[in-house]
Amino acid sequence: LWELATAFGAARLQWEDGSNITISTMNQAAAWSPFQSVDDLLWFSSADAAANDGASPQLRTDDDTPSTTSRLGAPTQRMNVNRLLRLICTLADNQVLDFAQAVSTLGVRHNRGAGEYRRFLVSAGLMDVEGGRWVAGPSLPTLAAELRNQNAAAFREALLLAPSFTAFHARVTRSAPGSAISLTDLSRGAVTYRKLGEMALICASVGRALYATPAKPAAGAFARIAVRRFKELDTGEGLVSTGRWLEALIRHDGIHPEVARQTLQQASEAGLLRRSTEGSTTQTAHDDHVVHVLRIDSDGMPIAMPVRLYRGDYLIPGKASVSLRIEERP
Repeated sequence: LWELATAFGAARLQWEDGSNITISTMNQAAAWSPFQSVDDLLWFSSADAAANDGASPQLRTDDDTPSTTSRLGAPTQRMNVNRLLRLICTLADNQVLDFAQAVSTLGVRHNRGAGEYRRFLVSAGLMDVEGGRWVAGPSLPTLAAELRNQNAAAFREALLLAPSFTAFHARVTRSAPGSAISLTDLSRGAVTYRKLGEMALICASVGRALYATPAKPAAGAFARIAVRRFKELDTGEGLVSTGRWLEALIRHDGIHPEVARQTLQQASEAGLLRRSTEGSTTQTAHDDHVVHVLRIDSDGMPIAMPVRLYRGDYLIPGKASVSLRIEERP
């Protein structure tokens, strides 16, 4: 119904007795708000105005709207990743949430949106539904603790319990080195699975293109790769944009920026290379070059933090590492 309404503006259901309901994507009587473009809101009106009186549909106890099915072979969900992480931790802390509490935790405006999260967590065995209540699975408290510890590996293992993410992971790992991964058939779920994959360190974005990042080299091997990529990018100034260097590691070496950041620190501390940064003019022209990583917000909740690779203090905390210098140790 949502697809019909968005394609044609409205869809009408009619019964044999002549009664009908019209479902539309816009409502002249309602003021438009920005959230309506992302929450897939629909309005309905009945042929029997007295029975409906223009009222909005009441909240049901659960939502069984089917998810989008893609060539991954498993239904995919479109979710706000930060809402998913908050739901995991809240449900783990409370063990049981009634449906109204779950909707409140998610901050969604209608039950259709809540169903996406429920289906994903149930498919992974992380929660169950009993009498309309959402009940935490045995492994959910451990997962919540690992998320709060920013453990990307544990997050990846938990995501792999969901068939849709397992299929997404298989697609990523099958991709040829240096080849962009197409997500066009994921439709509504593409943004969600891209962010989850980046946080789980299995892939990373270079602009709008997505690449697999399976490599996790030891400090010694990484030092050689780091120096080689720096020399390839250096135009003679002895400095290279941190964003260009990080993205070269993604495309050519399959190294995630989080892995590069941690291993660069290890290689520097081990004396395998020398690295320094210079704070120069922020390169806002590349602000759309973003990778999402697992972090903790001021409330102690895990979040998907967007890292702009071309600016900020991502590589070396406390320094505006816009430009990078890497040198071999003699």
